[in-house]
Parts: sequence; C-alpha cells; structure tokens
Amino acid sequence: MGTHSKRFSKYTTVNELFGLTIITGLISYVVSMDLESPFMQLEKIIFSSRSKPPK
Repeated sequence: MGTHSKRFSKYTTVNELFGLTIITGLISYVVSMDLESPFMQLEKIIFSSRSKPPK
C-alpha cells in the first residue's frame, strides 16, 4: 500500500468547508427535530388541558 499525500489548494479547502457545513447543518436539523418533536407534543398536552375554561 502506498501512501498518498493530499494536496491543499483554495479549491479543495473551500469545497471541504462547504461540504462539511452542509453535512453539519443537515445532521443538526435531524437531531433538533428528533429531540424537539416529543417536547412539542408534551407541551400541547399539558397546556391544552389548562387553557380550557370550566363550564
């Protein structure tokens, strides 16, 4: 197996930057939705029972 050195240029640096930024944004969106959705449902259940006026 031969070792391959990576060449650094402005193009590869910018390309990796945008690639990692997009991947990070997508992963953070998925994790955020995965964690926020159950809490939003809990808030609806908790606060909807309190907001109804008694008859």
